[in-house]
Amino acid sequence: MTRRIRTPGLLIVSVESHWFAPLWIERAPGRRPGNTVWLFYSRRTTGPAWTLYHTEGLPETDPAVNSMPLASHLRAGHMTGTNQLPRGVAVTPTRPAAAQQLLRPQQQLRAATADAPAVTVDQTLNPLVASLSVSKTMALTDLARSMKESGIDVIGLAAGEPDFDTPEEIVEAGIEALRDGFTRYTPNTGTSNLRQAICNKLKVDNGLDYSPDEIVVSNGAKQAIWQGLLATVSPGDEVIIPAPYWVSYPEMARLANAKPVVVNTTPDQGFIMMAQQLEAVLTPRSRLLILCTPSNPTGAVYSLEQLQAIAEVVSRHPRLLVMSDEIYESICYPPAQHHSFAALPGMWERTLTVNGFSKVIV
Repeated sequence: MTRRIRTPGLLIVSVESHWFAPLWIERAPGRRPGNTVWLFYSRRTTGPAWTLYHTEGLPETDPAVNSMPLASHLRAGHMTGTNQLPRGVAVTPTRPAAAQQLLRPQQQLRAATADAPAVTVDQTLNPLVASLSVSKTMALTDLARSMKESGIDVIGLAAGEPDFDTPEEIVEAGIEALRDGFTRYTPNTGTSNLRQAICNKLKVDNGLDYSPDEIVVSNGAKQAIWQGLLATVSPGDEVIIPAPYWVSYPEMARLANAKPVVVNTTPDQGFIMMAQQLEAVLTPRSRLLILCTPSNPTGAVYSLEQLQAIAEVVSRHPRLLVMSDEIYESICYPPAQHHSFAALPGMWERTLTVNGFSKVIV
């Protein structure tokens, strides 16, 4: 069976359930006057060998953009070689008669013998992207996964992921929603019913009053934090980050053209940033304070008194906003108690509250 999927400037061919993407396409004279043989050099995704595809009978147009089906015109012969395109005619055909007839020496098959033109492609990354560090969380998670797959008994503590499966009632609700046709695009900010439910939760559990049009649903808290940064900081602004911190905070600040300003804390102070530490690093360029409580990675929980002291400092700086990352709200154990920063007097207007479902303990 031969199929073709059209994409701009690229022809993808499937032959007998194997998928191929051309790496090199050239033209050679056909067996009949006026015909053209198109040669497709490709690497089969299911095997190690380079493969030469040729078709005859197409019009004098590039097959990557022509509209005629390849169908019965496609034949295959496996070329020798490993990671290099073949040089010269070296064929071990799967269909000897057809392939050898097509590859007659007197025709030279210019496409098979010609070297591909040397083209240097500029693959330079955006300097901001190039300056980013690899996520240590994902690097350690990938390492732990590969160790498990190789038979090593290892416990991965890098990713903030509960160690139990999604509860059955949530699974069934998802299946029912799919069967009921809830598979269409939703509003960019989330469905109205979901945003209203979030408003209810924030009011009951956190003492926060929001209307549905003040709620934005994202694909996880990471996207919410990133979009919040993009929406609030300008090039050269400073983002205050207490340490130890979630490794993505500084990288997202840099990607937003802002400068991360790290405030170190110690075990002696319970890894809590004190109000006087915040005051000491603030400048006219200070734009956003990222406050994570309960904290990832330390588990530290700011008390109400500690948050009130920080809020007093924030209130003296009109340009300073707060991003309150509360994703670990439900992983909080007595005597510690979670408090939402936006619920403090005068902080609602300054605070972007980030929360989610992935860390909820049912």
